[in-house]
Amino acid sequence: MKYFLLIACSLLLPFLCISQSIQQVLQSPIQWEETNSEADIIPLFNYDSSNVCLLIKRKTTIDAMMLNKHLQLTGKQSMKLPTGFYSKDIIGGIVKQNSCILYMFDQYRNDIHYITFDFENNNSYYHQYSIESNTKSHFIQAVTYDSSLCMLMVPYGTPAIEMYQLSYDGYEKKVFDLWGHKFTSEGNRKSLYNTISPHKKQTFKIPEVTYNSFGLSHHTNKLYQQNNKLYLTIEDQISHSTQVIELDLQNGIAAFQKYDFPEEFDYTNSFLYKKHLFRIASNNHEMRLVVNSLDNQSIVQQFTASKKGEISFKNTPVIEIQDLSEELKHTKHFFKKLHSPSIGISVYETNANTLEVTIGANETNDLESVASAYTYNPMYADFKANKTLHASYIKSLLSIGSFSHIRNELLDNSIVKLSHSIESIGLPLYRLGETLFKLKDDYIYGYYDGEDKAYHLLRVHLNHSEHIVSSRAQ
Repeated sequence: MKYFLLIACSLLLPFLCISQSIQQVLQSPIQWEETNSEADIIPLFNYDSSNVCLLIKRKTTIDAMMLNKHLQLTGKQSMKLPTGFYSKDIIGGIVKQNSCILYMFDQYRNDIHYITFDFENNNSYYHQYSIESNTKSHFIQAVTYDSSLCMLMVPYGTPAIEMYQLSYDGYEKKVFDLWGHKFTSEGNRKSLYNTISPHKKQTFKIPEVTYNSFGLSHHTNKLYQQNNKLYLTIEDQISHSTQVIELDLQNGIAAFQKYDFPEEFDYTNSFLYKKHLFRIASNNHEMRLVVNSLDNQSIVQQFTASKKGEISFKNTPVIEIQDLSEELKHTKHFFKKLHSPSIGISVYETNANTLEVTIGANETNDLESVASAYTYNPMYADFKANKTLHASYIKSLLSIGSFSHIRNELLDNSIVKLSHSIESIGLPLYRLGETLFKLKDDYIYGYYDGEDKAYHLLRVHLNHSEHIVSSRAQ
């Protein structure tokens, strides 16, 4: 009996430790008129002052709460939404000391709509203006840079990327020239426009400094932000290649690189970790993982596995998740899953020396409910997508630097820890208006409780050395 108690305590201890690291930092009463309706929660940040503006958009109204660096409420406003201000068109916003702006882009008319909340003067107002762009331009993504929101567009018929730097007093246009480069896309169309936006394909923004779940890794257009540089990666299954476009926002310079796999492979995907590109390729009998340096395109590390053999560089068994259940699968079944357009890869820095690499096939299609959130809050969209994940995958640990395989036990990542933390403290089962964002070293989880009619924010501090669940290679 005492052994049973010892095992039970050892299993519960990590959850108890995590629960103690959760602190409620905000409980603000909010009128929630549509009691059964969902809401879009849009957190905006000022990284210099650490101020946060939390916007709660519902069907007909929007609430704005200004929070200081301690997440204390310093201002609150509410206004009726202008006609035509749709959640799917929200691209983000900016925050200053006592005000914030929320932007929406109507790409059919090339119109910018924005709402300003002035907390110092207790005023809010709505404006719109048009931008000068080709009417067939395709919206890529929006990022925050230099205290402004930057919207990226690819114009039809021109090998360039346009950046519109939105601010309080209008916008500034910058053009990144990509003349002279050979692009490839589906149907062998070689224009930049068709490369980035075949069939109006969406580009997904990868969250910074956090775990990226397998919920978005199978998408073939990804955007990464590293300080004053953007990297757009595009997979082309026809030429079996990964195309990388680098945009230097400070100097207005663009660069292009292309990474090819041999023709015997059918499907490819990639994930960018700092200055290294992790590429995965598969056919019906083989899988290959290649790590390239962006500096000179050289191969730093390479792994190959066959359907008839074992995957020597994995740290877990092959895992299949269907309806939140897990089961082991044979290697040949895993290769059958990999041989599809849903192949994906994600890379996560677990500590200063180790990377966690997830390789598999993601069969999740229900991303419409979080599609727009990939623009203004990719972390929450990733968190939500991870909860409804249907996928088959393996995990591998690689050393940072040489990227050689490490035969260590696997720790739970941030997303799993956060899920355990949030669910372990007995929150209401039915929660409206969820959000998740990172503020310095903490994760902030928000939700609306219909019983006390208040919006709550919880501060979750994760100790990355916590050992919750381990899984050895089999």
